[in-house]
Amino acid sequence: MLQSSCDAPARVCTDYVPEFQAQASKQLSQKCQANDEASCRALDAVACDKGDSAVCGRLGEDYAKLYVSCKAGNANDCDSLSLSVWPKTQLDIADNACKSGDTIACRVANSSASAMKVNVNKNAQFAMF
Repeated sequence: MLQSSCDAPARVCTDYVPEFQAQASKQLSQKCQANDEASCRALDAVACDKGDSAVCGRLGEDYAKLYVSCKAGNANDCDSLSLSVWPKTQLDIADNACKSGDTIACRVANSSASAMKVNVNKNAQFAMF
């Protein structure tokens, strides 16, 4: 089976389908410039994954603020926390906390698998497994 688009979480398209990396980044950049916060967060997560320590620090602070607010009962921040795209390091921390019984971290870890889908269509084809 061959496919010519990547309709998957942004990180999957950019990490595992390198043919689509430039187009996925362009699509996210355009949406971010149009003030789409989710796209900006996805770009930041990818930048952090690639080693941008300033972005990682800012995202870590954002995560901590949302986590504390969610734990205090702010449902909107719980939603923001679980619907945002987070860097791999933050997701690893959430996954480990989830395994220790942290329900907020479980929500983040479980929702991150499908967060920020990008539909990239390029005229190249690649095998689907």
